[in-house]
Amino acid sequence: MEYPINKLPLEDFKRLGMDKQAVMSLPESTLKALLSGNRTSLIRFEKVPIRGMGAFSMDAKLSLQVNKLGKLKLFVHPVQAQLKNTFDLTETELKHLQTSESTFIPKLVSLKDGSLADALITYDKSTNELVAIKREKLKAPDQINGQSLSEDQKKNFTAGYPVEIEGKNYQLNPNDEQGIS
Repeated sequence: MEYPINKLPLEDFKRLGMDKQAVMSLPESTLKALLSGNRTSLIRFEKVPIRGMGAFSMDAKLSLQVNKLGKLKLFVHPVQAQLKNTFDLTETELKHLQTSESTFIPKLVSLKDGSLADALITYDKSTNELVAIKREKLKAPDQINGQSLSEDQKKNFTAGYPVEIEGKNYQLNPNDEQGIS
């Protein structure tokens, strides 16, 4: 998915203390991550006003999603002091995610509208947060480092498995700005 830069929700960024110039001055890799539907790397925000509590500094990742009205919405993923088991994973599943590199747990997750979606759950070590990726939204790249992926490699990639290209393993990684590690 690719979002147009002129559709960025600048009002949402203002709540983080960023005007249009600050948003457009983000590193190219960060803007590219946002516009492609990935999460950014951690960003330090200074003096973010929190209603009734004053202003605080925080570290967070950002992402964009389309809301029910078809408009882009900015999501803020702050570093959390404690991991919240938002997807009712077992202790074994949680431990597996926290101790493995780029690992996924397949799970049916409840959506806000009450429906269920087939998803891959992963752990973002930077924000101490569980992340669900709906499988229907996953798309494998056609190429990695100039090497075309076979249909089997694409299938494995979107299932969260590593794909070997020229002796190196590449894997879906929603916690990385490029979406791959």
